[in-house]
Amino acid sequence: MQFRIPAKPILIWLIGLTALLGYAPHAQAKPITAPTILSDSVEFDFPNAATFQLSAQSDVNITEVRFEFGHRVNDCGNDLSYALPDFEAGKQVEVSYEWNMRATVPLPPGAQIWYRWVITDANGQQITSERTELTWLDDKHDWQEIEKDTVVLHWYAGRDSFAEQLLNTAVQAKADIANAYNISTDNKVHFYIYKNTNEMRDSLLFEPQWTGGQAFSDQNIVVIGIGDNSSDLEWGLRTVAHEFTHVIVGNVVSSCYASVPTWFNEGIAMYIEGEDASYEKGVLDDAIKSGDLFALRPLSNGFTEDPDKANLAYLQSKSIVGYLVKTYGKEKMQALLQAFNQGYQYDNALQIALGVQLEELERNWRASVGASELPLPTAGFTATPTIFPTYEPYSAVLQAETPTVSPVQATLAAQPTRQSGDIPPSSNSDNTTLGLLVFAAIGALCCLGLVAFVGIVVWVMRKSGGKK
Repeated sequence: MQFRIPAKPILIWLIGLTALLGYAPHAQAKPITAPTILSDSVEFDFPNAATFQLSAQSDVNITEVRFEFGHRVNDCGNDLSYALPDFEAGKQVEVSYEWNMRATVPLPPGAQIWYRWVITDANGQQITSERTELTWLDDKHDWQEIEKDTVVLHWYAGRDSFAEQLLNTAVQAKADIANAYNISTDNKVHFYIYKNTNEMRDSLLFEPQWTGGQAFSDQNIVVIGIGDNSSDLEWGLRTVAHEFTHVIVGNVVSSCYASVPTWFNEGIAMYIEGEDASYEKGVLDDAIKSGDLFALRPLSNGFTEDPDKANLAYLQSKSIVGYLVKTYGKEKMQALLQAFNQGYQYDNALQIALGVQLEELERNWRASVGASELPLPTAGFTATPTIFPTYEPYSAVLQAETPTVSPVQATLAAQPTRQSGDIPPSSNSDNTTLGLLVFAAIGALCCLGLVAFVGIVVWVMRKSGGKK
């Protein structure tokens, strides 16, 4: 028996099915775009605050804006902080953040600050703006600049000869420090010279009222108030050498947990200034005779803000360091600085580098200047290394980056960047729903077609079976 399947019904069915599939709507996914930055600017209110403004947009609501910022330092890598400013979520947002220097770490003029924005939208798309570095500077003055042998001097008042004399003094101080202590630095050091101490103090926050100069060794910056006249200049030249010493010592002792006792840090800087003025020698001699000298251990952790007592503390520290240089030599002084840099605290560092305890050193110095003796310690001393706790590191993406050091204008239009691996595959919700409906319709048509085909085959077989 021969079966024949009529071609006409099958052909009609195939044509109909093809037409249905051909007219089915196609799901075309809309391209997904990351947020974009429309504007990015900063305004300084030196020395109090810096205000950062951002305008950004996206195809969907922007749900989070993270502000990352910090300042460049020599030790322990770059400083890092972040904030999540408040804003109203939307497809276009305006965000502002104020970096209040009075609430964080006050920064000196010339500090290098950096910032960037991290923007996330409702689709999980994220962009990070380019890292921007700016100079935190007092813009009330028209700063001028001269440079020589890794020393850069900035000033706004006074003759060119005045600035050149200060610059040459700084260069000579660098050589004197290397000769006296066998230490130096290859870092570029910036001096910011104000025309008087009042204007200098106005540029710094939370400094004692007797401050005439300040060194920020972790940023290689020195700030001094010096007038362009003979009396101020004489003091200013000594102060340039003094503060430069602090910077170099800070570069040598720069590990994260290192510290230098105040009497040593100030004494080593005072020693570079040169011989005492007559009135300074009289102040120290009077204190020796009257027994009003400070004990050395309290001077390890800072000086009083009382001007007269602070002056005595400086002169006493200078005398002690002079004794150290004369007794032990510059090689031992260098060894003492290395011990501080390795994290040894005061007593341990002295024992390791010089073989003396703090009280023993003080007794020997007092004997050398004819001062009254200190009582003997009641217990022995053993030098042991200081053990520091381990902390959990911050695993932000920017720690793996090489920082870009390029000062830019205060107002800029940053181009957005995309972080590799940060953008998950995603689609528009309307396109997703449409695609599901299309696939469901196609599946239903295929099922109906299959049923119709089977029905035709059965009908043909039955029709053919009834013929002889």
